[in-house]
Amino acid sequence: MAKSIKYLFVLLTVLSLSACSVFQEKTIQYTDEIKVEAKIEGIDYWARTVTLRTQDGELVKLNAGYEVKNFKELEVGDTIESRMYQSVIITIEKDGVPSLGTDQKIERAEAGEKPGIDASQTYEIRAKVLAIDLNSSQVQLQTPMGTVETIRARNPENLKLIKVGDIVKANITRGIAIEAKKIK
Repeated sequence: MAKSIKYLFVLLTVLSLSACSVFQEKTIQYTDEIKVEAKIEGIDYWARTVTLRTQDGELVKLNAGYEVKNFKELEVGDTIESRMYQSVIITIEKDGVPSLGTDQKIERAEAGEKPGIDASQTYEIRAKVLAIDLNSSQVQLQTPMGTVETIRARNPENLKLIKVGDIVKANITRGIAIEAKKIK
């Protein structure tokens, strides 16, 4: 998990430095989303499997574990909509300390409804700017784990917007929402 947090932190830092030009109020926000829909072609309630036809016509068979509530509410012809998303808010702060925090949320369909879930996890990561090298377009950041990461800015001009001692803060929310719908 520490490796994935480190990778996420490095990626978001690069994004924040490449996007610093829009920091009129020292904040940037973006959201990425991928949606996939598939129609239920077959259901085996005993084996808890669903055969789906994707938008490009491919048939896919999925197992639904017992954590899938209301499985018996599914019907052939229903549409399954899956949405993966990531929202990022990046700010530059003048003071503070490197830190890492997480929060998670899970919402499930009510009894009798078509199956569905919306699960998300939010990370808040703060890193301290230790050094800025305009000649090499690099910045050194102290991570919440105490390590020092050297990041190359995509746009070297953006490095002029931060100073040694600033805190780069990123709030990242990642999630997935899956919902079964009856199309009329």
